[in-house]
Amino acid sequence: MMRTTTALLLAVSLTVVQAQVSVDVPLHFTGADSDRTVEGLGAPAQHDALITVEGSVRAEWMWATASLAADTLTLQLAAASDTLRDGTLLRFAAPSIIAGSTWIRVDTLAPKELVRTDGMPPADGDLASGQVCEVLFAGGRFHLLSAAVRGCPPGYLQVNANYCIEAASSATMGWYQASDHCEAKGGKLCTWNEYQAGCYFLAGQFTNIFTEWEWIDDTSNHTHGANQVARTTCQGHRTRIVTVPGRVRCCHHLR
Repeated sequence: MMRTTTALLLAVSLTVVQAQVSVDVPLHFTGADSDRTVEGLGAPAQHDALITVEGSVRAEWMWATASLAADTLTLQLAAASDTLRDGTLLRFAAPSIIAGSTWIRVDTLAPKELVRTDGMPPADGDLASGQVCEVLFAGGRFHLLSAAVRGCPPGYLQVNANYCIEAASSATMGWYQASDHCEAKGGKLCTWNEYQAGCYFLAGQFTNIFTEWEWIDDTSNHTHGANQVARTTCQGHRTRIVTVPGRVRCCHHLR
C-alpha cells in the first residue's frame, strides 16, 4: 500500500511540474534567497504573459514574422497583440525591398503608417530584402529606427554630396504617373539643374540615355505642360502636354 501511494504522489507531482498554471494573486517566497526561483517557464504565449529573464534578454516577444502585400507590411507576433501602445518596439526581417508610402499591420489590428524619424516615408535603400529592421510605435504611427541609407540606393549614381540619380530610366508614362512613380520609390523627379549635372558628369554610366524624351519637374511656361529633356543630347529640352509619354529617371536626395 505504501509503494502504491508513493508512486501516485510522484505521478501527481510530475503532472503539476509540467502543467501551465495561471496565478491571479501575488506569489510570495518564504525560503532562503538562493531558493526563491521559478524554473522551467516557457516562452510567453500571450502578450500579457510572464517574461523570463532569458526571454527579456533575447527579446523574442519583440520579434515578428513579416510579409508584404501591396503597400501593407503584416507583422505576426508569437504572442498576438490586441492593442498598440506608445513605446511598442518591434523587430523583423524585411521580406523584400520596401520604399514609398508603407503601412504596418500588427496581427489583426488596423494598419498604421510607417515613417522614418524625419517623418518621411521610407526611400529606396532604407529597407532592403532580408535587412533586420526596428520600428517604434508612437503618436499613431510606426517610426523606422533602423539606420537610413547613407549613400546612394542600389541602381543610383551619386552626382554630388546632396543627391543621386537613377542609372536606368523606366518605361514611358505621363508626367503625373512619372511623379507618382518616383514618390513611391522615396524619391522625386529631377529638376532641370539636377538632371543636367547628372547627365554631363554621368551620361556614360546611364542606361537608356538619348533614346526617348525623359520627364523632369521644373518651371514650364505653357499651361497644362511639363518639361522633357535629353532626347539626343544633355541640352535637349521641350515642353509637352502632361499626358504625352516620356521615360522616367528619378532623383534621390541624400539625408
